[in-house]
Amino acid sequence: MAIVNEGRIDSTPGTQGDSKAYVAPWQPTIDEAQAALLCSPYLPLRQLRCDYHEGVLSIRGRVPTFYLKQLAQTVVSRVPGVEQVANRVEVIPPGQPLPGRQEPTVEHPGSSVTAMKSK
Repeated sequence: MAIVNEGRIDSTPGTQGDSKAYVAPWQPTIDEAQAALLCSPYLPLRQLRCDYHEGVLSIRGRVPTFYLKQLAQTVVSRVPGVEQVANRVEVIPPGQPLPGRQEPTVEHPGSSVTAMKSK
C-alpha cells in the first residue's frame, strides 16, 4: 500500500520492506520546473505551482500581467522531459479584486447607500 503526497509516492508507515521512499519518475521534472520558476527574478513566478502528467507540464497560479504568464510558460518549457505546457495561469491585474472575493464596502450611517471603500 502507498500514499500519494504531492506527486511523490511514499511507503506506508508501519509496513515492512525497503525503507527508502519511492519517488515517482515524473517528480524530478516537476522539481526542476518548480526550481526554474523559483529562480526567476520576477516574484509572481515564484508563487506558481507545477504538475506533470504524460509529458504535459501544467502551471497554475496568478500573475499580474500577460507578459509574466507567457514568461512562466517559456521558463518551464525548457525543462527536459516537458513535451507540452498547459498554461493555466490566471492574469489578475493589480487593483482588480481576486475571483471569489468581494471588494470591501463602507456603509454610511443614516443612508441606504453602500459605497466602495477607497484605498
